[in-house]
Amino acid sequence: MLRIVLYIVVVLGLIGCTGQHKTKQEEHTLLKEIVFNYSKEDSNYIYYGYYKEVRRIYNYQYKDSFMYSYTLDSNHHVNAFYNEYGDTIHKIYVDTTNYPRRED
Repeated sequence: MLRIVLYIVVVLGLIGCTGQHKTKQEEHTLLKEIVFNYSKEDSNYIYYGYYKEVRRIYNYQYKDSFMYSYTLDSNHHVNAFYNEYGDTIHKIYVDTTNYPRRED
């Protein structure tokens, strides 16, 4: 009797698992890449050292992102922002030549 009940539970469980509708996840594609190149007279360069900024727009919404910084050379580094899918959404290129007294 116990085997019959277990068999019915297993069969119903398998039917429930296979009966779920699997939605096909839309492919993530890059729609647009916007590049800002700042001159040494721009306020973003004067106050923050930003000399280039790249923003990427994708065909989907994301909820979270994280920042990863890395160094290009001794005076330049990049702050890169990635979303939960691993796509790069924003990069900020920073010149640290005159840091921290940039505004003088």
